Order: sequence, then structure tokens, then C-alpha cells
Amino acid sequence: VGAMQNPALRILRQTQRRIDAIFVAIGGGGLIAGIAAAVAAIKPSVRVVGIEPVGAPKLARALEAGRPVKLDHTESMADGLLPLSIGELPFAVLAPIVREAMQVSEEEIAGAVRFLFREGGLSVEPSGAVTTAALLSGRVRPTGPTVAIVSGGNVDPALFQRLVHPSTSSGQVE
Repeated sequence: VGAMQNPALRILRQTQRRIDAIFVAIGGGGLIAGIAAAVAAIKPSVRVVGIEPVGAPKLARALEAGRPVKLDHTESMADGLLPLSIGELPFAVLAPIVREAMQVSEEEIAGAVRFLFREGGLSVEPSGAVTTAALLSGRVRPTGPTVAIVSGGNVDPALFQRLVHPSTSSGQVE
């Protein structure tokens, strides 16, 4: 969890502008716990929001229960976000700070991968695109400057091609 504070420390220290929110993808919870800890120490007014696939709502369930909950199964093209639960230690760190978990659909994730490629020239894996998917979906409206952590380029080349060029494939998203 400690090393996972680095992205937030860089964002908060290098950005001259006010930041209202940071959106973070949810796997086992280490990254969001580190970011939440850094935010709490440096700028507690920043809203930290966890983003996860609809097929893997482990943070949402943990926040509802007040403790990590093991899901029966998880499923998504965002395969880096599929642990069955949030870790105990990350949850202990993030629970006092993170109040929101938003889910994004497979179609929204695919659209975000495509958007990041077409608009930014970024080859991002589906797991790293969920934060962008949350913003593009319109279900969350930033109230001010917002940071979406986008990471990871470890994506199957065939899947990536289907996502960024859907008209040349069957149109099906895995």
C-alpha cells in the first residue's frame, strides 16, 4: 500500500491546479488504498472514487458490508480487475476515505479503450480504461478538476484490435 501512494503524491505535488476528484481502477485494492492514504495526508478534500467492472463489484460490496466480501465469481474483459475480493489491509486503509464505487459496463470499457486510442494515441488495456469509461458514460459528473488514473498496456493484440476497430470485427466484445 505504501508504494502505491506515489501516483497520488505526484498528482498532488506536481499539479498547480485544484483537484476535486481522483478516479482509480479497483483490482485488489492496493492502488486505491495508497492513493487514498496520500490524499488523506496531503489534501483530504479530494474525493477518491473507485471504478470497477459491473462483473466485479468487490469494492461496492465491501463498502456496503463495511468489510471485504468474497464474490462468488467475477467476469470482465478488464482481467486485471477480477480478484474475488478487496484485500483486508487495503480495505482497512481505504474505508475511512473512499465512499464511492462505480461500476462500468463492458460496452463502456470497450468505448473507453477506443476513445483513448483514437483521441490520445494510447494503447491502454481494458483494466486501465475503466476510469475513462466512468467519465465517458456520463453517470458521474465531475464538479471540478478530476484526475482519471489510466494505466496498463498489457492487452491481447487481437482483443485490442477488436476494441479499437469494431467495424472490422464481428462487433462482439469479449
